[in-house]
Amino acid sequence: MRGSRAASNTNHGTGRMHARPRSRSQTYQRSLAAELETLRLLTSHQGRKVPTVGGVLLFGRDRLTRFPDAGIQAGPFKGTDKGAILDHAELKMPLVQAIGDAVAFVEKHAIHGA
Repeated sequence: MRGSRAASNTNHGTGRMHARPRSRSQTYQRSLAAELETLRLLTSHQGRKVPTVGGVLLFGRDRLTRFPDAGIQAGPFKGTDKGAILDHAELKMPLVQAIGDAVAFVEKHAIHGA
């Protein structure tokens, strides 16, 4: 049957099937996964894409359960004596946000210490 449905899926009678076009969502998910793999935040394990330790630390919902010490601690010292800490900040929020808060903490103390 020349006009059958199967024939309409082939490439001009060559017998090759057309690849189904990907949706924008599928293309975005593939490119995002590829970028996360390039950054080593996502990896393949037993046929599945799973986050690496770095991926969990940066974006994981339960990262503090798995890595309770994952955070940033900052504190300026008085002079060169490391025994006298003038202020202290312990940042346990998601690390992407904590980095910005740590920079603000350092800038605050750099201005006051100048």
